[in-house]
Amino acid sequence: MTAQFCSISLDNYRAAYSIHQGSHLFPWSEKAFADCLTPPYFGIYIHDGKPIGYAIGMQVLDEVTLMDVAIQPEARGKSWGTQLLKQFVHVSKSSKAAKIWLEVRASNIAAIHLYKRFGFEVVETRLNYYQSLDGKEDALIMVLDIQ
Repeated sequence: MTAQFCSISLDNYRAAYSIHQGSHLFPWSEKAFADCLTPPYFGIYIHDGKPIGYAIGMQVLDEVTLMDVAIQPEARGKSWGTQLLKQFVHVSKSSKAAKIWLEVRASNIAAIHLYKRFGFEVVETRLNYYQSLDGKEDALIMVLDIQ
């Protein structure tokens, strides 16, 4: 399985935005997604000739927040998320970040397991944070020390 990574920019974001729309119950608007590709935000795109997934981060001083990450539904369960997260951590370390923060739906067990395998730890629960089809859902706040 060979993948290539590139930066997401305003010139090439539409494939990533398409993945975003197909991966979230309540996707961001296209404008909000595009705004998250301007500093201090950054995006990473993974592909193998066709779109696979992306991650968007925001760096402020020595902390990065993983704002959004998604893998094409048909590509899930094939370790693409692991490769993408590994690259995201690498890019964050290269930019002198000390920590990576993220929020994840409490029901997203696959993502939570992936983050824990990388060493992320749950530090807080935000009650009723995410909108869901049944009302509200809790968010887990997780952090990874990458110093």
